[in-house]
Amino acid sequence: MASVTLSSVHKAYGDTKVVKGISLELKSGGFLALLGPSGCGKTTTLRMIAGLENVDAGTIHIDSQLVDGPNVRIPPEKRELGMVFQSYAVWPHRSVKENVGYPLSLRGVSKSDIDRRVKEALDWVRLAAFADRMPSQLSGGQLQRVAIARALVAQPKVLLLDEPLSNLDMALREELRGEIAALRARLGTTMIFVTHDQHEALALADHVAVMNKGVIEQLDSPRTIYEAPATPYVAGFVGGSNLLEGTAADGTFTSHGISFVLPDSLKTVTGPGTLAVRAEAMALGQPDGTPLPLLARLFLGHSMEFRLALGDQILRVINSADEAAGTGTLTARITAAHFFPASRT
Repeated sequence: MASVTLSSVHKAYGDTKVVKGISLELKSGGFLALLGPSGCGKTTTLRMIAGLENVDAGTIHIDSQLVDGPNVRIPPEKRELGMVFQSYAVWPHRSVKENVGYPLSLRGVSKSDIDRRVKEALDWVRLAAFADRMPSQLSGGQLQRVAIARALVAQPKVLLLDEPLSNLDMALREELRGEIAALRARLGTTMIFVTHDQHEALALADHVAVMNKGVIEQLDSPRTIYEAPATPYVAGFVGGSNLLEGTAADGTFTSHGISFVLPDSLKTVTGPGTLAVRAEAMALGQPDGTPLPLLARLFLGHSMEFRLALGDQILRVINSADEAAGTGTLTARITAAHFFPASRT
């Protein structure tokens, strides 16, 4: 296990600035998720930690060792890291055990030690019975477990995972997500996980760095990220809040010419800004609610999603399936929200 520290790291490709002064510290044994949409700089950040890209400015330390910075470039193979790619990167002509043991054979480890450590790694990912199979005989989830075992077999200081679940269907994603969590609990390996999926980030990580256009908008625990977003962007990306632009005054918030009664916690806010309201934080069919046109109902099994019109904006509201009967117009009351003054947005 090792700590990872980035200090004012920059990266550009030509005139395009991809990473703009990122700083973060991950303690030994921690699990950090880099979360954001495509193009936000999360994978580039991971690749710089791995040594697959060089920083333009700033420094990267693994434990106390400077691995990238002014006049220092430690190559990837000397950083003692493991990496799992989105595309599995499993050699098709090698068996499962040969794939997993290959990093050890490159290091000159004895055959008896390779056999022992490969068996141990395959036990970790529940693939011991598949040791002699070829990759073509495995499912996508099994292939990704082979890649994880191969990354772990060399006992890396840090395990880097670049969207390892994005090529899997929903059922396999949920299964492998649980296995990664179980592996982390068992091994205690320091991990950095790149994903665009908020559910993966919140479920797996100790800390989440929400990235946007090359910067970190918020770095906090998953609960803090979800319950206390620092910016409208974080509120919208994590949890899918409705973002209402408007003005607060006298205990109400007006957006698109339509007013809502603010919850008690926001009665004193005033002025222009953005109100972030999660889909589950709006009550329907309340006498003091704001009437809004109903556009659609979506049955989700455990709940119902309602789409309401607010001017040219669509509000998402999630309630239990037996609420809010009726058609045409529904009343919506905000039960909880975050207000971001215009000066902060």
